[in-house]
This record gives sequence, structure tokens and C-alpha cells, in this order.
Amino acid sequence: MKNNIYSNDLAFANSLDKELLDIYSKKLAKKYGPIISSFPETKRIPQQNGIDRHLFFRKEGKVVKKTVEEKIRRKFYKDFLFEFVSNDTEKVGSIKNIGWIKKDLICDFILFYFNQNKKDFLFNWKIFQKTYFLYANEWIEKAINQENGFRFVYAYNKRRTKDKLIEYKSHSLIVPANIFIDAYKNTYKKFNI
Repeated sequence: MKNNIYSNDLAFANSLDKELLDIYSKKLAKKYGPIISSFPETKRIPQQNGIDRHLFFRKEGKVVKKTVEEKIRRKFYKDFLFEFVSNDTEKVGSIKNIGWIKKDLICDFILFYFNQNKKDFLFNWKIFQKTYFLYANEWIEKAINQENGFRFVYAYNKRRTKDKLIEYKSHSLIVPANIFIDAYKNTYKKFNI
């Protein structure tokens, strides 16, 4: 079990600003133009709705805004983590209980960044989530049977409010990266959302 402290994770992610901007410039500038401005989201509610970073591009004289949900992992893993229960102390099905993969996030992209080896994967959010929903039952079955690197993980989390320290557990499905990327490509070809 991993123990996470939200403020520490956020500070670490914000320390990677230059590396992340380089990724966005390389991967998105061809389509949207050069980045003219960027800033991390600092308010909790927008972050809970999938906005960790705002990007502004200049394309043909117009400003184009895109938003990103950032999943920063300190170490390199050959898998992706899908949080399906965010806070197990909340009522099942409530907005505070549902994990980010099941939420209607308002971001345009999701970035997985592995700081240890500087590996990154940038996905279109709608296709990313659609891929999860298309394959979730199959992958959950494999995790139950602990097949081929599929598994469940649980993280203990702490978050301080004005009044108290809140401790809770999140539940996630681990999917091997190569399997998810193949499924994502298939979903992209099929739906091209």
C-alpha cells in the first residue's frame, strides 16, 4: 500500500513545469501552433474536474486553449493506473467516491509522465476514457485472476482541510502499458472522436 499526501504530490508535479511544457510543445504545437502561455491550475475544484494545466496556443492568428489532466509518477512503471474509487470513505456513487476514470472530466488531454526516465504518454481524454469503458470488464476480470500484469492497487491518502486531516483509500486498476496503448489505437481508429 502506498501512502500519498496530496500537497506533496502537487508540489512535485508543479516542480516539473519546464519538462512538461517541453512535452506539450513537441506533441501539440504542430496541430495547435506554438504555446504562448501556460499555467498550472491551483484551485481544487477545477483539479477535481480534470484540469491540472491550461495551455494557450497561437494558430493562424487565433488563440486556442487546451487543458490537461496530469498523472505524474516518480518512478517508471510499464503500466497505466486507472482510479475507479477516489475516496472509499464517501457514499458509493457520490461524486467524491467516483474515481477519475469514471468522471466526466473537462480536460482535452491526459498526460502520464514518468519522471525517473522522462517517459511520457499524451492521450486525447475522450478516446482515453472511451477505451477504458470498452475494455474495463475484460481488464477487471484479468485483474481478479491476476493475469499478465493486470492487478488492483490501493493507495492510502491524506489531505488536510481547514479543520482536520482526512484519511481515505483510493482503488485503482493496473493495466499493462502495451495492452492499453493497443486498445487506445483501436478505439481511436474505430471512433476517431
